[in-house]
Amino acid sequence: MDINIINKFENKLLDREEYELSIDFEGATPKRIQIRDKFSALVNSKPNLTIVKKVFNRAGMHNVLCRVHVYKSEEALKRNEPKYIIDRHAKKEVTEGKKEEDKPSSEQTKTEPKPDEKTDSDKKE
Repeated sequence: MDINIINKFENKLLDREEYELSIDFEGATPKRIQIRDKFSALVNSKPNLTIVKKVFNRAGMHNVLCRVHVYKSEEALKRNEPKYIIDRHAKKEVTEGKKEEDKPSSEQTKTEPKPDEKTDSDKKE
């Protein structure tokens, strides 16, 4: 994934920086969480203060245009962004971490037979 910054605007009134990006990619369209993490590493910002507002995808193209806001503080983020957007980005952080934890180990996948089912030892008798 290759990120190019097309435009940068510092919005002092809303205490944020607004970016327009062009992203070239291979395969499937990148998820918002991937765009946010890669972009925040590029501009040295905190991922929890970075919001991917819009992803413009054109059919058949391996290029997307994005609008991203980087806030200077968490208070500015909460003041300017709708709650559902903040929750959407927070849920993605939580679900990314839980995917690995929720996988059952091989010991947990072993199931015990139900009381009404006959096991191999019961069949021999």
